Amino acid sequence: MPKRTRSQLSRNSSQARTIKIRRHGESQSETENRLASQREYASKSRARESSIERSQRLEEQNIRNVQARARESSSERSERLQNQRERQQTSTARVRN
Repeated sequence: MPKRTRSQLSRNSSQARTIKIRRHGESQSETENRLASQREYASKSRARESSIERSQRLEEQNIRNVQARARESSSERSERLQNQRERQQTSTARVRN
């Protein structure tokens, strides 16, 4: 009888758990480097996409946001909006300086 292999879901869950544990032990500089690499990869990926792919990606993102907001409580909504205002103030202050 052939050996049973792990399901794709099991394999992905295990990998996700391992990555989460690794991230938890990162130093500040490692976190910054990892995030910078992710931003660079995403930027290059977006630069290669066609306008149709971009529209589709943004539409999918919009649907996910709408679904997440429909599930949030009023206190979670208030917290999200407060965080959004703080981010906008921070970015506005950076532009002015």
